[in-house]
Amino acid sequence: EEIRHFKPEDYFTVEGIFTTADGKKYKGVHKAKRFSSREEAEKVLAKCMSPGVVTKVEKSELTKNPPSLYSLDSIQMDANSLYGFTLDKTLNIIQKLYESGFVTYPRTDSQFLPENMDGQILRVQSMLKAHGFAALFNADADPSNMSRNRKLFFNDAKVGSHYAIIPTEQPASGLSEDEEKIYGLIADSVIRMQYPAATFEKTKVITNVSGEEFLTNGSVLAKPGWMFVHGTSKEELLPDLRINQEVSAKCGILAKKTEPPKYFTDKTLLSAMISAGKALEDEELRKLMLDQKIEGIGTTATRAAIVKQLIGRKFLA
Repeated sequence: EEIRHFKPEDYFTVEGIFTTADGKKYKGVHKAKRFSSREEAEKVLAKCMSPGVVTKVEKSELTKNPPSLYSLDSIQMDANSLYGFTLDKTLNIIQKLYESGFVTYPRTDSQFLPENMDGQILRVQSMLKAHGFAALFNADADPSNMSRNRKLFFNDAKVGSHYAIIPTEQPASGLSEDEEKIYGLIADSVIRMQYPAATFEKTKVITNVSGEEFLTNGSVLAKPGWMFVHGTSKEELLPDLRINQEVSAKCGILAKKTEPPKYFTDKTLLSAMISAGKALEDEELRKLMLDQKIEGIGTTATRAAIVKQLIGRKFLA
């Protein structure tokens, strides 16, 4: 309904492309971020005709720990965003891998392992290294990192009837292309346990052009750590900048429109089902759900079937 009745509104931004003396470029957005009229944006643009000066370079270090192991919900989300798999397709693939003896029980809502599973995990990691995944173990891979990050992966209190989905000690063979993708995600999650955190150097830059300030945010991946194992980053990389450095400036106006909410994907619908009720405006209803320990819509084992049935009945497309 929100998408159907959405009415886009025009707005404008003033953005600059800045070039250092040695030819390196970076982008900046005017601190106002958006203007409701082109006239307002043009007033700012008219002042931005001289070179810019870097007036602020603020750096900080950010570390990102290895991701958690997989529950059924979390691997369904990743498989949807990475490969476009539906919730039901991912569940069926993992079920087949389980029945073949290649992965542990799939219908689990836990992302942790029992605290006495260290030895089994080391054997699984050795199996993966010997059967097709050796390239994912570089010099930073070390079981001691798993010990240091123990609280991220091992916790008896967060293991219910079943623990996180991991490969078994049996090497996988005869997999289809789609099965290889899902098995690869599960294998990656266990291999990453041997890696340290990834380290970024975050940078915030302010460039002043005739009194108008432009903001730039970016970062440098200083130490890949676990991101060596099929890790990705959308961080914008910046040149090395210093305060009072002069840069050439080329500024312009971009006309844009506000956008409606995005349609649900399998991933975002699953996330909404899990968190349903947590944002209820009615305080009594919200408290009732907490008191009754109602956690969203469906369970880890049934959410894929709920969505599949709604699509099958043509209530969703």
